[in-house]
Amino acid sequence: MFSGVIVIALLSVFIMGQTPGGRTNVFDAPLQLYKGPAGPYEIIITIQPHKPKVGTVHFGVTILDPATQSLVEDAKVLIVAYNPEGEPTYQTPALNDPATPIHYKGNIIFRSSGQWSLLTKIETAKHGTVTASTPINIAEAASTASVEGLVMLVLVTLALGGGTAYVIFSIRRAQRSRASSQ
Repeated sequence: MFSGVIVIALLSVFIMGQTPGGRTNVFDAPLQLYKGPAGPYEIIITIQPHKPKVGTVHFGVTILDPATQSLVEDAKVLIVAYNPEGEPTYQTPALNDPATPIHYKGNIIFRSSGQWSLLTKIETAKHGTVTASTPINIAEAASTASVEGLVMLVLVTLALGGGTAYVIFSIRRAQRSRASSQ
């Protein structure tokens, strides 16, 4: 009985995490927000989540030098978010790490919704500072719990309650068995 509850809970988690395209929400690849020129470079800016909301938004920047067809590993990248009124409000350096030196990553925590603008500044020894700008719409954060979250809460609660009941039942059965054998 207990293993059946676990199997149902795990199957529910798997099914609930599926999107119509068949990929799970947890492992979605970043969405390409911008692909285009930034001075002599071509850059790709990606975001996660796909539909950015008030809160943390993860940005990725990839820089290609079309002249050499190589990815740039030695740039300084800064992302500046301009609020709907056009004022620079947030900024973050997009850093690369030794494991993935061609991918620059940074996070910005947006505190209000609206039509924002991102300015990506790229500084290299070869070409100096170049920029690219792109709009981004930040939606309001969800104010109510999702149906999927509520279903998962119920399933996890049932699984934990079922597991607890199984342990209690097993202990009592073992105690009765010992008492009857004495």
